[in-house]
Amino acid sequence: MFSRTMHAVLCTLYPVRRPFDGRRAACRVQGAACAIAVCFVLVLLPMSHVAAQGGGWDLRGGVLGYFSERSATFEGDAGLGSGTLGGVEISGRSRFVGGYARLFKGSFSASIGDEAIGDIGRADVGMVAGPSVIAAELGYAVRTYSGAFGSRRWSFVRLGGQSTLSLGSTGLHASVVVAFYLGVNESQHLGSGSGRDLETRLTFTPASLPLYAALGYRFERFTADYGTDSRPEEISGLVMVVGARVRL
Repeated sequence: MFSRTMHAVLCTLYPVRRPFDGRRAACRVQGAACAIAVCFVLVLLPMSHVAAQGGGWDLRGGVLGYFSERSATFEGDAGLGSGTLGGVEISGRSRFVGGYARLFKGSFSASIGDEAIGDIGRADVGMVAGPSVIAAELGYAVRTYSGAFGSRRWSFVRLGGQSTLSLGSTGLHASVVVAFYLGVNESQHLGSGSGRDLETRLTFTPASLPLYAALGYRFERFTADYGTDSRPEEISGLVMVVGARVRL
């Protein structure tokens, strides 16, 4: 039921046949923020009893900037583009369980060729189980593309793991997340796909302020398959996050 609810919400936010319209961008961001907040609550509510036994919640919410490059192949031709993606993220973590939601979107302009031009959107929601030093992650995601080569929307399950280590009493925490994409499905059932992502972060949480800031690197590889036509692409770059946190 949760996956159907998430899919319905995200399909509303990212309609396949509607071309990108910059005038609607602000409304979509506001609606998306509300949607991922609802999905985030749906993830965390079933875990509340376990969290109470594990020492309560560490809740965080922030804005992120993703300064990246995109390489893409279309009909045998390769292109390279650069762009800045922006979005929001919220997360909650107890000793043994947690949840997260993230939304980001942006445009890529051409550096070499035209194959990497377009608008990319991504929305994720999921849960985490295990201690922070080594935990399993299970989530659901929707990925959208809109550009000169048409508009597409894919949905898939993310399965992976994450690890976070505290660097003494400095307030710094180093983390890494690795995930693979399962059951990739194109919304119009025209193709399938595969993918994976990796993200590293160094997060600072000052003891005297309810804030956090993070700097990291993200790499994502996604391949869309349409019969014998395979369209691989990679997005990688610097991730910066600033936000607020509260302990419950």
